[in-house]
Amino acid sequence: MEVIIDGEKYIKAPPKAAEGKWLDILFHDNISLNRDVSIREFFREMLAKLWYDPEGFSGKRPFGNSCWYYPVIYALVEAGAIEGSVTYDEDGYVEDSKFDSKEADKFVQSLISKLCAGE
Repeated sequence: MEVIIDGEKYIKAPPKAAEGKWLDILFHDNISLNRDVSIREFFREMLAKLWYDPEGFSGKRPFGNSCWYYPVIYALVEAGAIEGSVTYDEDGYVEDSKFDSKEADKFVQSLISKLCAGE
């Protein structure tokens, strides 16, 4: 179902996923891909970009923007995978966020390992 209010598309907040389903959380990436995407698809897009453009790939700006990793972390915080909070302004941009970056990095590394293991 697609919900549009005053010309603005709204997506359902991601539910708290069961353990092992974190890669399937859907979120709207408004920094890099500008579309709804799962964490699994986000990683696939990045790996494909690295593969097809190894000379131009930038670890700092793989999709052309810095801060590309924050939408993934925010989705995981909202889903309860990472402890913290995220608040948005009226335009849907992050106004404030609180989370342990070391915990977030460790958790995302575990997701990458699961993805590569075919889980």
